[in-house]
Amino acid sequence: MWFKQLRISKNLSVEFRKIFTLAWPLILINVTRSSNPIVTTAFCGHLDRTSLAAATLATSFINVFGLSIVTGLCAACDTLFPQVFGSSNKKKLGIVLQRSLIILSLSLLVIYTLWFNCGALLLVLFRQNIDVVSILRLFSNILLYRLTDTFIINAIPSLMGQLYFLILQKYLQAQGNVIPAAIIGLIGNGINALLCYLFLFVFKWGLTGAAWASNISFCFLPVATLVYIKWKKVHLSTWDGWSQDLFLDWFSYMKLATAGVVMLCIEWWSFEVYTIAAGLLGTVALGAQGALVNTLLFLFVVCLGIGDAATVRVGNELGSNNPTGARRAALAALFLSSVSVVILFSIVMATKDVLARAFTTDKEVIVLAATLYPFVAACHIFDGTQCICGGIIKGIGIQRLGAIANFLGYCVFAIPIGLVLTFSAHMGLKGKNDAKNLGIISLWIGSLTGLSLQMLFDFIILARVNWENQAKLAMERSRDDTLNLSTSNSENDIEMDEVQKDIINKDVAANDTETLINSNENIEQDVQVIVRSNKDPWNLILKRRVITTIFIAAVFAVGLTLRFTVSNQILRSTNDSQPVTEIPILNTTGAFNV
Repeated sequence: MWFKQLRISKNLSVEFRKIFTLAWPLILINVTRSSNPIVTTAFCGHLDRTSLAAATLATSFINVFGLSIVTGLCAACDTLFPQVFGSSNKKKLGIVLQRSLIILSLSLLVIYTLWFNCGALLLVLFRQNIDVVSILRLFSNILLYRLTDTFIINAIPSLMGQLYFLILQKYLQAQGNVIPAAIIGLIGNGINALLCYLFLFVFKWGLTGAAWASNISFCFLPVATLVYIKWKKVHLSTWDGWSQDLFLDWFSYMKLATAGVVMLCIEWWSFEVYTIAAGLLGTVALGAQGALVNTLLFLFVVCLGIGDAATVRVGNELGSNNPTGARRAALAALFLSSVSVVILFSIVMATKDVLARAFTTDKEVIVLAATLYPFVAACHIFDGTQCICGGIIKGIGIQRLGAIANFLGYCVFAIPIGLVLTFSAHMGLKGKNDAKNLGIISLWIGSLTGLSLQMLFDFIILARVNWENQAKLAMERSRDDTLNLSTSNSENDIEMDEVQKDIINKDVAANDTETLINSNENIEQDVQVIVRSNKDPWNLILKRRVITTIFIAAVFAVGLTLRFTVSNQILRSTNDSQPVTEIPILNTTGAFNV
């Protein structure tokens, strides 16, 4: 018995090393991704207050209505890439990569439709509430909207660069190759800082220059990664050229991707809600909230690296039909999470006064932030743990359950509890400062409650996972898509089932199904031959893909038309207001970029 326990202990120690080897470069990658927009915003702050406010607002818009969505969509890559690479059918990884590039590129067009009209949208949203929400008085300045619009429109290529880098990074990540992406990320940050200095202070291009510094640095990332892949021939074992199979199985892909969007955006957008609520309590509360959120972001990035490593290890083991290894990888990741959150909790508690001073020199903000840092440290225990649970969930491919857990944790508990407590305290206390301080404390109490429940929900999900069944599903995902045309189960694209029925019906009518009926053991091979020889299924699939593309292109065209008609007219017809005299929104969600 003791020998068996020793063997399990040795296996776990090996798994610890594998996860740690993957985790630290992934942490570095996440840090570089987070710091890039912070550096850009900091450079804009040296222009003038209006430029700083515009860059902050634009970055927040880009994060909420751009980066959070494409990062969530990449959750399908998190599941499929490691599982396929862990299987014996590694060439399928190249097809899934092609599918990801096409589907997510189409998704970009939908996002850009919103970006084209961002300035007018922000103007309408905020100016309608100027009289009600005094903290948004800053946004009555039409110049701010024009500058924000300028930054976002010019930064359109940056989101494309980030998306393609994410896909290629996850492609390498699934193969255990993570250090090159970390190095490329560091170089990209250096390029961004250098170009920001040149474009803003040498060439005097203003916010347009800042946006193009981001464009060049972010577009450098996928180009450099692609050069590395070709140079080191990393693709040889997984790439067999462009294949028409990339048009298959979009339904299954989008099920994983959309669940990933919900899973991520609920958490991401909840912190945006907290920041808006803190803004209603005044500039001191908002300044403290900015310091707290940025600290929690840094702590989250550390656990996110471990979670990404867990995604790879769990996915690889499931893809190789090793449910015991997948379970062991999940346990190792959870153990590492407990160690990391305890260490980071201790660091925050020991340095809370120093951390508060790192973000501001305002004494009131420092005192309030230092008071709230114990709540941040406590939140990280649950937030960091659920982050790693989320990585395991993505590695398994049960994002739908993760999305439900996030919805319950944030939308049902955290946000309602936080907002009710916040504004109950604000209205119930006579002392204005006491009410505001208790209000922001209540926000973090709500967050703490929601995160603890979310972690509990994640634990329940993982405790009920049938690892053997999940290994079978991973093997199914790793099969050739042409073979999937002959199978009918819940994990396959619904279109494939329809095509299969259509083929069989036609062949039955033509009395050509004798081979299919004669032998059960040869049925899959026979149907596969029929599928390959019948042109109808490919015509049906291609028609659907063309219709989807035309529809998205039409939406894109409508957005572009609105930009040159309605949006431009709104921005030009509004008179300028007084110059900006204060910047209440600083160091907040503009830096929340994971």
